[in-house]
Amino acid sequence: MVDSLSGIHKNVEVTELICYFDYLKGSEAPSERKVGEYLYEQLKKIIKLSLNNGELAYVSRTRLEPIIRQNGQQVTLDKLSSGNLYLIQRMVSLLGKMYSVHLLKNTPVEEICHTHGLLLIDEAENHLHPKWQKTFIKSVQEIFPYLQIILTTHSPFIVSSVENARIYVCESQGDHCIVKDETAEYSNKPIEEILLSPLFGGTYPFNAAISDLLRKRKQAIQEGNKSEEQRIESQLKAINPDYFAYLDIDNLLGELSKATK
Repeated sequence: MVDSLSGIHKNVEVTELICYFDYLKGSEAPSERKVGEYLYEQLKKIIKLSLNNGELAYVSRTRLEPIIRQNGQQVTLDKLSSGNLYLIQRMVSLLGKMYSVHLLKNTPVEEICHTHGLLLIDEAENHLHPKWQKTFIKSVQEIFPYLQIILTTHSPFIVSSVENARIYVCESQGDHCIVKDETAEYSNKPIEEILLSPLFGGTYPFNAAISDLLRKRKQAIQEGNKSEEQRIESQLKAINPDYFAYLDIDNLLGELSKATK
């Protein structure tokens, strides 16, 4: 658990952790072997989630390094892209922390990845291609479902990747910042609508006609003009019924939210 809050994940430390888990699954002691086999299976899941068409092939016990099979080739960790390595480093390090808690508390093997905790991530998009930005947090949640995650980001891909997330925006006020709850503005919205927001400078990913309609819809919502909002939504659904079907779901969720208050 040393340096848990440092945010530093060295490649050599991750390599040592993987090798240790491989060593543990070969133990003559049944209890140690059971833990090692469980951890090794989690390693395989982590690496598969972190790569395009890749997996953990084996751990070389002669060279003490993990061997990755990717696109039919066997490579070491240092040969992976920085984004892939970033994902592996962070999730394997998390697995190591979970294992430490297991040792300290003597929890059941099956509950190692179900450890409760708080995960802090600063600028979660760093080093990641947009493809991985969209899946990073979901991958963490898949392996470690009982973590509460608090992160900062400048990426609309990260913002749109988590369902029902609480979204807070820091607004600079000169010598201080104001933190505002903007969940209603950004949570469960497609990336295109998030890009249109003031937070991202009103970046328009659509053609001029659709962008103009989205801008007018946003203005109608801010003014509380429900009839104009619905009229514009009808136009958007007529242009692209498949994509803009999310508007019906969004409106339904809004009505259900009001009904439960």
